[in-house]
Amino acid sequence: MLKLAAHDGNAYANWLPDGGGFVSTALDGKARVWRISPADLDVDGQHECPGYVFDGFSVPIWSPEGTQVGRSFADGTVRIWDVAAGAQVLRFQTLGNNALPSRANCLAWSPDGKRIVTGTEDGKIDIWDSTSGKPLLALPEQNEVAVGVHWSPEGRRVLTCVRLRSAVVWDASTGEALTEFVGQSFCLGAWSPDGTRIALVDVFGGSWSVRVWAAATGEALLTLLADDFPHGSGAVAWSPDGARIVTFSRVRVGRMWDA
Repeated sequence: MLKLAAHDGNAYANWLPDGGGFVSTALDGKARVWRISPADLDVDGQHECPGYVFDGFSVPIWSPEGTQVGRSFADGTVRIWDVAAGAQVLRFQTLGNNALPSRANCLAWSPDGKRIVTGTEDGKIDIWDSTSGKPLLALPEQNEVAVGVHWSPEGRRVLTCVRLRSAVVWDASTGEALTEFVGQSFCLGAWSPDGTRIALVDVFGGSWSVRVWAAATGEALLTLLADDFPHGSGAVAWSPDGARIVTFSRVRVGRMWDA
């Protein structure tokens, strides 16, 4: 086990796409890119990380090719850095339903690296050009906190998870709602590698279950009961071969399931 004395305060991390390191951000105002050896590339200045304890919006995201990293800030900006140079290359402003700056609680890069989808604290979901920062598409207003936004593997669809509303799959080019998962709200989601299924978990409990749905029809295919997840789940992911699902509860319990 390797111990890294990286930050003061709560920290978040995300692995590089090539698995050779990771990026970390924290309440101390720093973001750093770490290679397995050495770990010395700083891609952000000090005192820029928002002072907000539950700052999920500061979790970094990687471009698919691993050359850029991005994150959102409390002032409603999304900023992108070139990893090798440690220089900011793009900055754009996310707006809420009232056209005022609104922080992005969640964001995700499209598989082809050309677009970024963001979801704000008041439920505005937008798709942006990842090179210019220009808005490309605004999905219908949700008027609730966006919890998660997830691209399909082929990049033609976006799954949105919003508090108190059903999870929905949208056409990423037209904004048309394609599939609604009735009864599954305030959740986190993950696409199966082939894009045919979606796993959804409750963020704050209620059903104590992991549900697998048909992405195209919204049919419930499988329910996995987790009676030791009374406080909900904090993460869900598919294995690369699509055979397993891993989930983690909010009270340090992990489960791996046959999908």
